[in-house]
Amino acid sequence: MQKKNLFLIDGTYYLYNSYYIFPLLKNNTGEPTGAIFGIINMIYNLINTFNPKHLAVIFDHKNKSFRNKLFKKYKSNRLPMPKNLIKQIKPVKKIIKYMGIKSICISGVEADDVIGTIAKNYTKKKNNKVFIKTNDQDMIQLITKNIKILTKKNEILDKNIILKKYGISPKFKNDHIALSGDKTDNIPGISGIGKITANKLIQIFGNIENIYQNINKINIISIRKKKEIIDKLKKNKKKILFYKSLATIRTNIKLNINDNDLCIKNKKINKLRKIFKYYQLNKFLPYLKKY
Repeated sequence: MQKKNLFLIDGTYYLYNSYYIFPLLKNNTGEPTGAIFGIINMIYNLINTFNPKHLAVIFDHKNKSFRNKLFKKYKSNRLPMPKNLIKQIKPVKKIIKYMGIKSICISGVEADDVIGTIAKNYTKKKNNKVFIKTNDQDMIQLITKNIKILTKKNEILDKNIILKKYGISPKFKNDHIALSGDKTDNIPGISGIGKITANKLIQIFGNIENIYQNINKINIISIRKKKEIIDKLKKNKKKILFYKSLATIRTNIKLNINDNDLCIKNKKINKLRKIFKYYQLNKFLPYLKKY
């Protein structure tokens, strides 16, 4: 059976990233183009490096997800999207469409959950592999034998690399967040249980459920402030399990997407040329012949 690699791009991450890297870029009519340039440049770089046949870009929807309804403070520390970035979303999606690439944005569902679901479904078929293009640390939990993370520098992160770097298996990332918190998503974790303590507990016991099953064994392991940790775990069990639920990427979202939707197809070269010229993205004009 032929091996098929699917590349999933975290579009929201790269929109923001590009916007802040190229804040001053504009076309001759004064329209901002930094986010457009950055994300399209990244996509062409990925195509040039990996020559994918299956590729999709996934964006967060402007509507709130179920996590916001469950926890009002979820991501409440984030500033509203800048107006000059909002203006660039439609052109970005239009260009991606003209490139023959599927873009996905689902109301009430975060991009992470869409990516997680597509990745899981795609790798159910033998020999299929998924590469998730992101620098979002939450996505680490999705890593398996056939699902890997592709960083900004196109470094491939697999299970062994994560184990070496963080000391815990990727599948325990949500457990780690539940205990130590995540400032980016405004998940507080438990005060007094930092990253080092969370790492130690997970290294010895595994997931949170197993930590609670073995809570009395914490007394005999090499860890500081054992009694305080046990007390915090007992008093905050409900919170910790709730935070884990918030931090867990869903992989069972109902999606009307098949493998054919994820193929690069139906490129609109003339429309790309026109829109590149309008936004003065002249760097990409030679790519129209190459790709």
